[in-house]
Amino acid sequence: MGYKRKKQTYKLVFDDPEFEGLIVHARKPSVGEYAEITEIAARENKSLADLRTMLVAFAGMLSDWNLEDDADRPVPITPDALIDLDADFVMEIIGAWMLAVEGIAAPLEHGSTSGETTLEASMPMEVLSPALLS
Repeated sequence: MGYKRKKQTYKLVFDDPEFEGLIVHARKPSVGEYAEITEIAARENKSLADLRTMLVAFAGMLSDWNLEDDADRPVPITPDALIDLDADFVMEIIGAWMLAVEGIAAPLEHGSTSGETTLEASMPMEVLSPALLS
């Protein structure tokens, strides 16, 4: 029996108070998927084809959200739905996902239960008295 890696998802975190209440879960990308999305996002002059490619790839990263339209209906997670949203809103979500992937996400809800105190953290840092130095 071989090793199977569990699929991981991120709960995206937004600093802007405007996004309070928005819950977005996105999956961890492959290296290729991440490279494709970030490479297009970094381009200064994106063509319409670039934007569509990025949004198709990013829509595949989203697993669920609680976004609703003006009629209180759930907004589907599709490239076309992303295209219909405000550009700054979509880029904020993509930015939060990129930060999560890069490991700059919010702290874990519970402290880590693995690992030990590092040697450096357990070493005393005060200066020894002269009697102990000789």
